Amino acid sequence: MVDYLLQQLLNGLVIGSFLALMTVGFSMTYGVIRLANFAHGDIGYMMGVYVAVSAYFAGVPIALALVVGLGFAALLGLVVVRVAYKPVFFAPRLVMLLTTIGVSIFLENLAMVIWGAQARPFPVPVDNPFIKVGSVRLFLLQGVVIAVTVLLAISMHVLVHHTRLGKSMRATAEDMETAKIMGINVNRVVYGTFLLGTFLGSVAGILAAVYYNSISPLMGFTPTLKAFCIAVLGGIGSLPGALVGGVLMGIVEALGAGYIHSGFRDGFAYLLLFVFLVFLPNGLFGKSRERA
Repeated sequence: MVDYLLQQLLNGLVIGSFLALMTVGFSMTYGVIRLANFAHGDIGYMMGVYVAVSAYFAGVPIALALVVGLGFAALLGLVVVRVAYKPVFFAPRLVMLLTTIGVSIFLENLAMVIWGAQARPFPVPVDNPFIKVGSVRLFLLQGVVIAVTVLLAISMHVLVHHTRLGKSMRATAEDMETAKIMGINVNRVVYGTFLLGTFLGSVAGILAAVYYNSISPLMGFTPTLKAFCIAVLGGIGSLPGALVGGVLMGIVEALGAGYIHSGFRDGFAYLLLFVFLVFLPNGLFGKSRERA
Protein backbone atom coordinates (compact mmCIF):
# COMPACT_ATOMS: atom_id res chain seq x y z
CA MET A 1 0.00 0.00 0.00
CA VAL A 2 2.82 2.41 0.89
CA ASP A 3 4.70 1.51 -2.29
CA TYR A 4 1.58 2.19 -4.37
CA LEU A 5 1.19 5.58 -2.69
CA LEU A 6 4.82 6.45 -3.40
CA GLN A 7 4.39 5.40 -7.04
CA GLN A 8 1.35 7.66 -7.41
CA LEU A 9 3.21 10.53 -5.76
CA LEU A 10 6.03 10.06 -8.27
CA ASN A 11 3.52 10.00 -11.14
CA GLY A 12 1.96 13.15 -9.74
CA LEU A 13 5.33 14.86 -9.57
CA VAL A 14 5.89 14.12 -13.26
CA ILE A 15 2.43 15.41 -14.23
CA GLY A 16 3.02 18.43 -12.03
CA SER A 17 6.31 19.11 -13.81
CA PHE A 18 4.55 19.44 -17.18
CA LEU A 19 1.90 21.67 -15.64
CA ALA A 20 4.45 23.77 -13.75
CA LEU A 21 6.39 24.56 -16.93
CA MET A 22 3.17 25.54 -18.68
CA THR A 23 2.03 27.69 -15.78
CA VAL A 24 5.32 29.53 -15.30
CA GLY A 25 5.08 30.72 -18.91
CA PHE A 26 1.40 31.58 -18.50
CA SER A 27 2.04 33.47 -15.24
CA MET A 28 4.98 35.40 -16.66
CA THR A 29 2.76 36.76 -19.41
CA TYR A 30 -0.04 37.65 -17.03
CA GLY A 31 2.31 39.14 -14.47
CA VAL A 32 3.91 41.55 -16.94
CA ILE A 33 1.01 42.68 -19.13
CA ARG A 34 -2.07 41.29 -17.34
CA LEU A 35 -2.97 39.08 -20.29
CA ALA A 36 -4.49 35.64 -19.66
CA ASN A 37 -3.17 34.01 -22.82
CA PHE A 38 -5.52 31.12 -23.57
CA ALA A 39 -3.59 30.41 -26.76
CA HIS A 40 -0.47 29.67 -24.69
CA GLY A 41 -0.73 25.91 -25.14
CA ASP A 42 -1.45 26.11 -28.86
CA ILE A 43 1.45 28.45 -29.66
CA GLY A 44 4.16 26.54 -27.82
CA TYR A 45 2.88 23.25 -26.44
CA MET A 46 1.19 22.13 -29.67
CA MET A 47 2.69 24.02 -32.65
CA GLY A 48 6.26 23.55 -31.48
CA VAL A 49 5.80 19.77 -31.33
CA TYR A 50 4.19 19.53 -34.75
CA VAL A 51 6.88 21.63 -36.41
CA ALA A 52 9.56 19.49 -34.75
CA VAL A 53 7.88 16.32 -36.03
CA SER A 54 7.54 17.80 -39.53
CA ALA A 55 11.23 18.73 -39.53
CA TYR A 56 12.10 15.17 -38.51
CA PHE A 57 10.04 13.70 -41.36
CA ALA A 58 11.80 16.12 -43.72
CA GLY A 59 15.10 14.44 -42.85
CA VAL A 60 16.36 16.64 -40.03
CA PRO A 61 18.01 14.69 -37.16
CA ILE A 62 15.64 14.43 -34.21
CA ALA A 63 17.77 16.51 -31.82
CA LEU A 64 18.01 19.34 -34.35
CA ALA A 65 14.33 18.93 -35.23
CA LEU A 66 13.40 19.55 -31.59
CA VAL A 67 15.50 22.72 -31.61
CA VAL A 68 13.70 23.80 -34.80
CA GLY A 69 10.36 23.22 -33.06
CA LEU A 70 11.41 25.26 -30.03
CA GLY A 71 12.68 28.08 -32.25
CA PHE A 72 9.54 28.12 -34.37
CA ALA A 73 7.30 28.23 -31.31
CA ALA A 74 9.26 31.15 -29.87
CA LEU A 75 9.09 33.01 -33.19
CA LEU A 76 5.36 32.28 -33.51
CA GLY A 77 4.85 33.71 -30.03
CA LEU A 78 6.49 36.98 -31.10
CA VAL A 79 4.38 37.13 -34.28
CA VAL A 80 1.16 36.54 -32.34
CA VAL A 81 2.06 39.30 -29.88
CA ARG A 82 2.81 41.78 -32.65
CA VAL A 83 -0.14 40.96 -34.91
CA ALA A 84 -2.93 39.92 -32.53
CA TYR A 85 -2.18 41.03 -28.97
CA LYS A 86 -0.36 44.34 -29.13
CA PRO A 87 -3.28 46.16 -30.81
CA VAL A 88 -5.54 45.25 -27.85
CA PHE A 89 -3.09 45.70 -24.94
CA PHE A 90 -5.07 48.64 -23.60
CA ALA A 91 -8.51 47.41 -24.63
CA PRO A 92 -11.02 46.14 -22.04
CA ARG A 93 -10.05 42.82 -20.46
CA LEU A 94 -12.89 40.99 -22.21
CA VAL A 95 -11.56 42.06 -25.62
CA MET A 96 -8.10 40.75 -24.74
CA LEU A 97 -9.55 37.48 -23.46
CA LEU A 98 -11.63 36.92 -26.60
CA THR A 99 -8.60 37.71 -28.76
CA THR A 100 -6.53 34.97 -27.10
CA ILE A 101 -9.39 32.49 -27.48
CA GLY A 102 -9.69 33.44 -31.15
CA VAL A 103 -5.97 32.87 -31.70
CA SER A 104 -6.28 29.49 -29.97
CA ILE A 105 -9.14 28.35 -32.20
CA PHE A 106 -7.35 29.61 -35.32
CA LEU A 107 -4.14 27.72 -34.52
CA GLU A 108 -5.98 24.51 -33.64
CA ASN A 109 -7.90 24.59 -36.92
CA LEU A 110 -4.74 25.47 -38.85
CA ALA A 111 -3.02 22.44 -37.34
CA MET A 112 -5.96 20.22 -38.31
CA VAL A 113 -5.79 21.46 -41.91
CA ILE A 114 -2.03 20.94 -42.19
CA TRP A 115 -1.50 17.76 -40.17
CA GLY A 116 -4.96 16.24 -39.80
CA ALA A 117 -7.35 16.09 -36.86
CA GLN A 118 -6.45 12.64 -35.56
CA ALA A 119 -4.05 12.02 -32.70
CA ARG A 120 -0.91 10.15 -33.67
CA PRO A 121 2.07 8.64 -31.84
CA PHE A 122 5.32 10.53 -31.48
CA PRO A 123 7.39 9.29 -34.45
CA VAL A 124 10.61 8.50 -32.60
CA PRO A 125 10.48 5.55 -30.17
CA VAL A 126 12.42 6.31 -26.99
CA ASP A 127 13.87 3.64 -24.74
CA ASN A 128 12.47 4.11 -21.26
CA PRO A 129 14.30 1.83 -18.80
CA PHE A 130 13.64 2.09 -15.10
CA ILE A 131 15.31 1.56 -11.77
CA LYS A 132 13.45 -0.04 -8.91
CA VAL A 133 13.49 1.23 -5.33
CA GLY A 134 11.44 -1.24 -3.34
CA SER A 135 8.31 -1.62 -5.43
CA VAL A 136 8.54 1.92 -6.82
CA ARG A 137 9.66 2.27 -10.43
CA LEU A 138 11.47 5.42 -11.58
CA PHE A 139 11.53 5.50 -15.37
CA LEU A 140 14.23 7.31 -17.31
CA LEU A 141 11.75 9.72 -18.93
CA GLN A 142 10.28 10.57 -15.53
CA GLY A 143 13.73 11.49 -14.28
CA VAL A 144 14.38 13.59 -17.39
CA VAL A 145 11.09 15.47 -17.04
CA ILE A 146 11.69 16.26 -13.38
CA ALA A 147 15.34 17.24 -13.96
CA VAL A 148 14.50 19.55 -16.89
CA THR A 149 11.74 21.21 -14.87
CA VAL A 150 14.04 21.82 -11.89
CA LEU A 151 16.79 23.17 -14.16
CA LEU A 152 14.43 25.56 -15.96
CA ALA A 153 12.83 26.67 -12.67
CA ILE A 154 16.25 27.59 -11.28
CA SER A 155 17.14 29.34 -14.55
CA MET A 156 13.93 31.39 -14.47
CA HIS A 157 14.56 32.38 -10.84
CA VAL A 158 18.06 33.59 -11.72
CA LEU A 159 16.80 35.42 -14.80
CA VAL A 160 13.94 37.19 -13.03
CA HIS A 161 15.88 38.19 -9.92
CA HIS A 162 19.48 38.60 -11.06
CA THR A 163 19.48 39.93 -14.63
CA ARG A 164 18.70 43.28 -16.20
CA LEU A 165 15.83 41.79 -18.21
CA GLY A 166 14.36 40.28 -15.05
CA LYS A 167 14.51 43.59 -13.21
CA SER A 168 12.85 45.29 -16.18
CA MET A 169 10.15 42.61 -16.20
CA ARG A 170 9.42 43.14 -12.51
CA ALA A 171 9.34 46.91 -12.94
CA THR A 172 6.98 46.63 -15.91
CA ALA A 173 4.76 44.24 -13.96
CA GLU A 174 4.49 46.77 -11.11
CA ASP A 175 3.63 49.77 -13.31
CA MET A 176 4.12 49.86 -17.07
CA GLU A 177 3.84 53.66 -17.38
CA THR A 178 6.35 54.30 -14.60
CA ALA A 179 8.68 51.76 -16.20
CA LYS A 180 8.52 53.75 -19.45
CA ILE A 181 9.34 56.98 -17.60
CA MET A 182 12.34 55.27 -15.99
CA GLY A 183 13.68 54.52 -19.46
CA ILE A 184 12.80 50.84 -19.65
CA ASN A 185 12.09 49.60 -23.16
CA VAL A 186 8.66 48.16 -22.40
CA ASN A 187 8.21 46.71 -25.89
CA ARG A 188 11.41 44.73 -25.50
CA VAL A 189 10.25 43.49 -22.10
CA VAL A 190 6.89 42.39 -23.50
CA TYR A 191 8.48 40.53 -26.41
CA GLY A 192 11.09 38.99 -24.13
CA THR A 193 8.40 37.80 -21.73
CA PHE A 194 6.40 36.16 -24.50
CA LEU A 195 9.56 34.61 -25.93
CA LEU A 196 10.43 33.01 -22.58
CA GLY A 197 6.85 31.97 -21.84
CA THR A 198 6.41 30.34 -25.24
CA PHE A 199 9.77 28.59 -24.92
CA LEU A 200 8.73 27.05 -21.59
CA GLY A 201 5.40 25.95 -23.05
CA SER A 202 7.16 24.39 -26.02
CA VAL A 203 9.59 22.48 -23.79
CA ALA A 204 6.61 21.17 -21.81
CA GLY A 205 4.88 20.12 -25.04
CA ILE A 206 7.89 18.24 -26.40
CA LEU A 207 8.47 16.47 -23.09
CA ALA A 208 4.78 15.52 -22.90
CA ALA A 209 4.73 14.28 -26.51
CA VAL A 210 7.72 12.02 -25.87
CA TYR A 211 6.52 10.87 -22.45
CA TYR A 212 2.93 10.07 -23.47
CA ASN A 213 3.90 9.09 -27.05
CA SER A 214 1.02 11.11 -28.47
CA ILE A 215 0.43 14.36 -30.34
CA SER A 216 -2.79 15.99 -31.54
CA PRO A 217 -3.98 19.46 -32.64
CA LEU A 218 -5.93 19.79 -29.38
CA MET A 219 -3.09 18.71 -27.10
CA GLY A 220 -2.54 22.26 -25.83
CA PHE A 221 -6.15 22.99 -24.84
CA THR A 222 -6.49 21.14 -21.53
CA PRO A 223 -2.97 22.03 -20.29
CA THR A 224 -3.75 25.70 -20.89
CA LEU A 225 -6.96 25.50 -18.86
CA LYS A 226 -5.05 23.74 -16.10
CA ALA A 227 -2.29 26.35 -16.28
CA PHE A 228 -4.92 29.03 -15.68
CA CYS A 229 -6.31 27.06 -12.73
CA ILE A 230 -2.83 26.60 -11.29
CA ALA A 231 -2.05 30.29 -11.75
CA VAL A 232 -5.16 31.09 -9.72
CA LEU A 233 -4.51 28.61 -6.91
CA GLY A 234 -0.81 29.50 -6.79
CA GLY A 235 -1.44 33.23 -6.88
CA ILE A 236 -1.93 35.10 -10.16
CA GLY A 237 1.42 36.26 -11.54
CA SER A 238 3.47 34.38 -8.92
CA LEU A 239 6.23 32.16 -10.35
CA PRO A 240 6.77 30.24 -7.08
CA GLY A 241 3.00 29.79 -6.95
CA ALA A 242 3.06 28.40 -10.50
CA LEU A 243 5.68 25.81 -9.57
CA VAL A 244 4.15 24.75 -6.26
CA GLY A 245 0.62 24.85 -7.68
CA GLY A 246 1.64 22.73 -10.67
CA VAL A 247 3.17 20.04 -8.48
CA LEU A 248 0.19 20.14 -6.12
CA MET A 249 -2.30 19.74 -8.95
CA GLY A 250 -0.28 16.93 -10.50
CA ILE A 251 -0.23 15.02 -7.22
CA VAL A 252 -3.96 15.55 -6.67
CA GLU A 253 -4.66 14.25 -10.20
CA ALA A 254 -2.46 11.19 -9.73
CA LEU A 255 -3.88 10.30 -6.32
CA GLY A 256 -7.45 10.86 -7.49
CA ALA A 257 -6.92 8.73 -10.59
CA GLY A 258 -5.09 6.03 -8.65
CA TYR A 259 -7.43 5.73 -5.68
CA ILE A 260 -10.83 6.85 -6.99
CA HIS A 261 -11.27 6.74 -10.78
CA SER A 262 -8.90 7.53 -13.65
CA GLY A 263 -11.78 8.76 -15.83
CA PHE A 264 -12.26 11.72 -13.51
CA ARG A 265 -8.58 12.76 -13.63
CA ASP A 266 -9.21 16.25 -15.02
CA GLY A 267 -12.19 16.72 -12.73
CA PHE A 268 -9.95 16.51 -9.66
CA ALA A 269 -7.93 19.45 -10.97
CA TYR A 270 -10.97 21.70 -11.30
CA LEU A 271 -12.32 20.49 -7.95
CA LEU A 272 -9.03 21.62 -6.38
CA LEU A 273 -9.48 25.04 -7.99
CA PHE A 274 -13.00 25.29 -6.56
CA VAL A 275 -11.72 24.50 -3.06
CA PHE A 276 -9.05 27.20 -3.33
CA LEU A 277 -11.50 29.79 -4.66
CA VAL A 278 -13.75 29.18 -1.67
CA PHE A 279 -11.18 28.94 1.12
CA LEU A 280 -8.07 30.68 -0.25
CA PRO A 281 -9.21 32.99 -3.07
CA ASN A 282 -5.88 34.84 -3.34
CA GLY A 283 -3.97 31.61 -3.89
CA LEU A 284 -0.93 30.22 -2.12
CA PHE A 285 1.40 33.13 -2.89
CA GLY A 286 -1.07 35.80 -4.02
CA LYS A 287 -1.38 39.20 -2.41
CA SER A 288 -4.66 39.84 -0.62
CA ARG A 289 -6.85 42.54 -2.09
CA GLU A 290 -9.53 44.41 -0.26
CA ARG A 291 -12.92 44.34 -1.88
CA ALA A 292 -14.60 47.64 -2.61
